[in-house]
Amino acid sequence: MVGRPAPRQDGLQRARGEARYTADIVLPGMLHAAVLRSPHASARVRSLDLGPALALIGTHDAISFRDFDVFTD
Repeated sequence: MVGRPAPRQDGLQRARGEARYTADIVLPGMLHAAVLRSPHASARVRSLDLGPALALIGTHDAISFRDFDVFTD
């Protein structure tokens, strides 16, 4: 086996579209998250209003950089 590619254990399931991925898992009470980033490199956030996000039906929480004590440059 040294120097040769190892055969995939799930190759057939992937080819058939039968493979399970973590995105396919649904659990009771499961929440989903999204990370939004600035489209501008090295930009500084001047203001951020989480109100519209929190007003959406089904929103559990919205956090921002202000919710963390440690910052990096």
